[in-house]
Amino acid sequence: MNKKAQLKMVENIGVLVIFLVLIVIVIIFFMAFQSGSIEEQVSEFKTRNAVQLATKIALLPEFQCRRNNVLEDHCIDILRMNSARLIMSDTANEDYYFRILGYSTIKTQSIYPEMFGVTLYNKVKPLFSNNDTFSIPISIYDPINKIYNYGILEVNVYG
Repeated sequence: MNKKAQLKMVENIGVLVIFLVLIVIVIIFFMAFQSGSIEEQVSEFKTRNAVQLATKIALLPEFQCRRNNVLEDHCIDILRMNSARLIMSDTANEDYYFRILGYSTIKTQSIYPEMFGVTLYNKVKPLFSNNDTFSIPISIYDPINKIYNYGILEVNVYG
């Protein structure tokens, strides 16, 4: 083979190598950009799931406050809450509540005037990679003393 043909062949191979390197760099950049977008979507989905779960809990009749037979928003009855906690921890009811609440931890925390916390439901996913916590302000009503406490409903969803 003559030297001009060999030189042309080496030039073509060099151009192809540079072209392939540029394509690989573009693909790596695109994948890094996409992975950030996917992580953001996953985080948004988990937050939405935690919000939906908190809404489900607020609508469960096991926790709802009623005053003069009128349903109150964002309120948990302390007597119903304690009864529901016992019912939820019973193994006979475990499957029913797992279908509704899944792998999550649900706590109420009273802030004022009394400070106390109650774990209503706790089902931790084995080998979970991360979790998402969502808190909403609630009233905790004591029907015996007719007192409202300010509190937080904390929902921790395992993913």
